[in-house]
Amino acid sequence: MIKCDQRAKAKCPFKKPCCGDEAAYFVEGSECDKFNQKVLSQRPTNAARIRAMSDEELADFMTRRNVTESCLRLADEGYMPTEEQKQVLYDSLYPVWMEWLQQPAEGEWRV
Repeated sequence: MIKCDQRAKAKCPFKKPCCGDEAAYFVEGSECDKFNQKVLSQRPTNAARIRAMSDEELADFMTRRNVTESCLRLADEGYMPTEEQKQVLYDSLYPVWMEWLQQPAEGEWRV
């Protein structure tokens, strides 16, 4: 018997009759096996990748994004920051993102 992957179980149309809230197992070659293989072969979306990130990974991602955007704006104005300046900017922004990510969510967040 093969244990059902959590990602497949979350989307499984047979979940209720098969396993309810408990771990699910299936036989190789069964419909459940085919469904698991289908789910596991799909490439994750950007949103799924972001949801799977740790706070540290997400802070790094957001910090790098901010540094890149800042450098692009400065380049449009004719100034190209050095690698040391980029690192200083990264080092100053990373803790800000970490602190924000670990704060309790308040109200609705809108862009």
